[in-house]
Order: sequence, then C-alpha cells, then structure tokens
Amino acid sequence: LGLFAIFGIIRCRPDAIPIREMTYLFIVIALSVLNALAPAATGWIAVGAANVAVWIITFILDRLWAIRHLATKVVIYDRVDLLAEGRREELIRDLEQRTGVTIIRIEIGKVDLLRDTAVIKVHFDGDVQPGHFESQGGR
Repeated sequence: LGLFAIFGIIRCRPDAIPIREMTYLFIVIALSVLNALAPAATGWIAVGAANVAVWIITFILDRLWAIRHLATKVVIYDRVDLLAEGRREELIRDLEQRTGVTIIRIEIGKVDLLRDTAVIKVHFDGDVQPGHFESQGGR
C-alpha cells in the first residue's frame, strides 16, 4: 500500500519524471523489499546473488542492448513561419544549426502568434551528445 502512495505522490508532481528514471526507482524499491524480507527465508548469499543478477540485467538492458537514449529539451522558438505545412525539414535544419545537436524528432506544442513564438520539444540522441543543453533548475 505504501508503494502505491509513493508512486501516486510522484505522479502528481508538476515536473514529470522520465520513464527511465521511474524504472530505476521501481528497481531500487523492489530490491529494498527483497533485501528486507528474503534474508530470513533464504540467507544472505542468495539475496546477494539476486541483487547482483538484477543489477547486471539492468546494466545490460540499459547500456549494452540497442536502446537509444533520447534526451529531450523544450525550446521557445521564434520563427513561426517555419511551422507551416511543408517546411518541416527547413525547421529541423534551423533548429539543428541554432542548437548544435542532431535532432531525431520534434514536437510542436503551444504556438503564440501574437508574440511569434512556439514551444517545441527537441529530441536528440543523449548518448552521442551527452551534457548538451545542461539542465537548469533540476530538470
């Protein structure tokens, strides 16, 4: 019951937690429960082996398997003329030139025609370009 409360609190936060980080949180909570309950029944060696197995599997799935780690940043974009139908490639080229990253995909959010701005989510390969767009304010 306590786990559901923790996940409920996390879900109601104003800043969304990425699914990848939520997965790590779930693994840590599951290992905590395993470490608290299993030693009495199976012994410390079995618990240690289970911990090592979970961490190795997590590492393999996260780093060595062909999973692309997309980084996402929100950009306030000032050229709404490039949002028109048929100008997507030009929009992506302009964003790549201005941000310095190779863009995988974009999502156009709120468009403010009064101020000529748009909110665009820029998705790029976080493994190839780590540390780019350093987080501000804990995001």
